Amino acid sequence: MSSDKTSSFSKLSKDVQETLSRNIRSFDVDNDGIINVEEFKAVLNEMGIKTYDDKEVEEIMNEFDVNKDGSLTVEEVMEMSAEALLNEEEPEIEK
Repeated sequence: MSSDKTSSFSKLSKDVQETLSRNIRSFDVDNDGIINVEEFKAVLNEMGIKTYDDKEVEEIMNEFDVNKDGSLTVEEVMEMSAEALLNEEEPEIEK
């Protein structure tokens, strides 16, 4: 990551940072700071958007695995989640 790029996580309010951090850390079942395929699959499926199979989970993980070690650190997941939150469109309100 270049030094002139502000992380997406740091752009979130402190309250959102704390909530996001707490929620993501809860998925690190063995508390090793690493979220493996099974733990990450649980995170994605918990979000309820759709059910992901192992291959889809691995593809998503590879996209955000900064150091390319085949797993995600809690920090990588927090950054990815922050990017998703910041890129959410405001829902349209029907009149």
